[in-house]
Amino acid sequence: MVKSYLRYEAAASFGVIASVDSNITYDNSGKHLLAAALEKLGVWHVRQGICTKTLAPSPSSSLGPSLAVTSIASSPSSLIACGYADGSVRIWDTEKGTCETTLNGHKGAVTVLRYNKVGSLLASGSKDNDIILWDVVGEAGLFRLRGHRDQVTDLVLLDSGKKLVSSSKDKFLRVWDLETQHCMQIVSGHHSEIWSIDVDPDEKYLVSGSADPELRFYMIKHDLADGKTPLDKNESDAGNGNTSAQNKWEVLKHYGEIQRQSKDRVATVRFNKSGNLLACQVAGKIVEIYRVLDESESRRKAKRRVNRKKEKKASKGADKNLKIWGLDFGDCHKSLFAHADSVMAVKFVRNTHYMFSVGKDRLVKYWDADKFELLLTLEGHHSEVWCLAISNRGDYLVTGSHDRSIRRWDRTEEPFFVEEEKEKRLEEMFESDIDHAFENRYLPKEELPEEGAVALAGKKTQETINATDLIIESIDMAEEELKRIAEHEEEKSKGKVTDFRPNILMLGLSPSDYVLRAVSNVHTNDLEQTLLALPFSDALKIFSYLKDWASLPNKVELVCRVATVLLQIHHNQLVATVAARPVLTLLKDILRARVKECKDTLGFNLAAMDHLKQLMAAKSDALFRDAKSKVLEIRSKYSKRAEARMEPKEERRKKKKQKKIDNGHVWS
Repeated sequence: MVKSYLRYEAAASFGVIASVDSNITYDNSGKHLLAAALEKLGVWHVRQGICTKTLAPSPSSSLGPSLAVTSIASSPSSLIACGYADGSVRIWDTEKGTCETTLNGHKGAVTVLRYNKVGSLLASGSKDNDIILWDVVGEAGLFRLRGHRDQVTDLVLLDSGKKLVSSSKDKFLRVWDLETQHCMQIVSGHHSEIWSIDVDPDEKYLVSGSADPELRFYMIKHDLADGKTPLDKNESDAGNGNTSAQNKWEVLKHYGEIQRQSKDRVATVRFNKSGNLLACQVAGKIVEIYRVLDESESRRKAKRRVNRKKEKKASKGADKNLKIWGLDFGDCHKSLFAHADSVMAVKFVRNTHYMFSVGKDRLVKYWDADKFELLLTLEGHHSEVWCLAISNRGDYLVTGSHDRSIRRWDRTEEPFFVEEEKEKRLEEMFESDIDHAFENRYLPKEELPEEGAVALAGKKTQETINATDLIIESIDMAEEELKRIAEHEEEKSKGKVTDFRPNILMLGLSPSDYVLRAVSNVHTNDLEQTLLALPFSDALKIFSYLKDWASLPNKVELVCRVATVLLQIHHNQLVATVAARPVLTLLKDILRARVKECKDTLGFNLAAMDHLKQLMAAKSDALFRDAKSKVLEIRSKYSKRAEARMEPKEERRKKKKQKKIDNGHVWS
């Protein structure tokens, strides 16, 4: 008989106000503070000091265990962007408390998020060394910038979002032109990882902080109306002659350094709103405040810099094993490879041979010491687990972690079997291999050019694979249905009248509408990766359906996106395929006409709304003009009475008498 066990599940998490893996920021109003608490985002009222809302993904929206929030950014509106440890970015509406959209593109934890000034674009950096530009309105990725050799740590948008400066642990700053999507400049100078960058409100200077003992400043070069820059003009005034080709693309020019007081590495650098103060938060418990000096004083301070910080001491890879010893002879019964990092604590359930272990790999594991088998792996902590305690009856256990949380795990009445858990672990390993295929050590890594590269913003996930399978299945089913319809028409022409019964699996839709339904169900951000996995034969079949879909007004944008992506992916094959030319020629004429109709409709609606806005502005106080005149009349009347009351009694008596004389009531 197969033995069953009772399952342990996560019951509660408490003790965390703000986790160390994420930043904190204010919302657009400045009344609330946004702080990450492991997998949750807390919205704190600054004056009241209470958490008014808690934003967390629903269990159905994530395939695996909940992941920690690693980055937060506030937009000019009520929207908040949150980056997670699995590389996803979720857009939250703080007023409604709902998740508006989920953007999948990064293959590592999101380390930094930055909005542009109007909040229409979002830039994200990750541990996968890539930068992605997202269209917040369209809920899709625009493009991916690749060039850094290590984790991206911070981002800054310049020139109203036309340029982007990125910092990385590879010790370099990169300046990107977002219009041409290429790297304009690579800035070196730091001797260790760069952790944070920021610009002053006037965008004159950029500051970068690392583990070096100083902060480095750079002057920002902006293009003027005459095509020259302030730096070019200064050089020409100084008699340096023509500007070199290198200075033409130079956006950041080294300006100087200032010495830091703390020996810890920089965590964050930020200017205040006026730009006269600079705050530098270090990895310890210190925040250094600097006053921005003029050029002469900054040069004098730069000469006093000291040597760089000493190298970190290497931590001492533990054997990560559990050893089960017999108390009768003191021999080792079994040595189990338990955790991917150091084992921190082991406890037996009282009066049993079941035991729990915790380690620095953030996991809690449940073991059967008689059979030397792993029973359960409990995930939930976001940092090293240091200790655990089990109740006397074994009905719950409590674990403490470096993520500052205490978690309780309750024993349930639900039985489970070891073989089923093994199958689940194998499926999770398979899915992780799909999500992290780029980390295959047996294949040579892709070499990036020095000036960087541009790639697709999305990434291959289990959702995109499932969506591709559904589209292929719908295409096959539609093809079978078209064959059945053709056969029915042929029999009907021969006089063999039979009733045609459509396929009930197509839900009463036509073959074209059924394929359109499958394509429309794909998330906007996953559309590129879903179409990328389609074989060329199925891509040709989709092209044949596009001309029918373009007649639907609400599907013109989707048709244009599908056509553009498929043309980019299969350009060489389409050029070489003669059968595809008539379809492409027809689509060219149809899509241009449909897009022009949509543009005209949008332009007409915008003009009408602008006209209504002007009319409302002209008539905004029409309903209150009469009321305003009455209010002014009453105010003047009361002001005269008040002035009369303030006059002395003798003066009022004389005026009253003179008035009666003037009216003829009293003889003088």
